[in-house]
Amino acid sequence: MGVLAAFQWPVSFYQGGLVGLHKQVLFNVLRIGAATVSNGGAVLGLMVSVLHGSSFFSLAGCTNAILVFFGPPFMESLPSATRATQFDFGLLRNIGRFAAGMSGIASFSLFWAKQIK
Repeated sequence: MGVLAAFQWPVSFYQGGLVGLHKQVLFNVLRIGAATVSNGGAVLGLMVSVLHGSSFFSLAGCTNAILVFFGPPFMESLPSATRATQFDFGLLRNIGRFAAGMSGIASFSLFWAKQIK
């Protein structure tokens, strides 16, 4: 389960990046391939023997390891940088009040939920 959890963030990052770059066809081809491997492996595992919990998670971990192959296509799809990157504090100033308000709402909600219990 730990291996599965470790692969979830990078896989989601690469998938979101491909969709954000409007590479839906590439994303779907990779996703179909991963689903085929995942489901085919599960069916094969069920045909060969009854899957135990540890073998199920091992198979799922291997499938998620395959999904890391979303990384290279994502990196190749990124546009080349035209200038050096730098942090823009002006963007933070523009959304500062909104972020503070959302943080306040979340904090109040957590406090209120704690009081209800």
